[in-house]
Amino acid sequence: LVVGINGIDASGKTTFADALADQLQLAGRHVQVIHLDDFHLPRELRRTCADAPPVCYFRQTFDWQRLLALLKPIRESGSLNVGLKVLDLETDTYSVDRHFLVTGETIVLLEGVFLFQRELLPYLDLKIFLQISQEECLRRVVQRDGYLFGDVAAISERYLAKYLPGQALYLEECRPETKADLLIDNEQPGSPVLIRSTL
Repeated sequence: LVVGINGIDASGKTTFADALADQLQLAGRHVQVIHLDDFHLPRELRRTCADAPPVCYFRQTFDWQRLLALLKPIRESGSLNVGLKVLDLETDTYSVDRHFLVTGETIVLLEGVFLFQRELLPYLDLKIFLQISQEECLRRVVQRDGYLFGDVAAISERYLAKYLPGQALYLEECRPETKADLLIDNEQPGSPVLIRSTL
């Protein structure tokens, strides 16, 4: 079972995936979490894109083919046992070790932005979308990214100029909230509310 956990920046995807993994493991299930952030393209490819920054963010931030190389054997054979060197965003080198182990009993939790694209949908058995407002996104990223950029105005400017417009492109093109099996209002941290379920 492969579960896709999606939402815009700072919607709580990683926190949700980790909490769900903990609960599943307590119930005796084997869980493999895959973070899309481990599949960033190198800085040169991300920053030398000829398109506008929002388009570059949407189109050219992640190595989708490398991610699909993990998802395809999971779908085709129900198993995976592989080690990968993934990109360290600070050093821009493939120097972080990850090991992915999937058996027929494993629940795979894949979390990240831009997941509900046409190419990835066949590999997702259950789709969860975490919905938050743009205002809540900005509030969270100021708290989260303060150690990187320091200045609140600079963080907000970055998100308003690049990241949120990039997310808007994704929301318009892929309409992920309509593809979700579980649509969750995650506006209040720690108190998610189920809006819709197709299960």
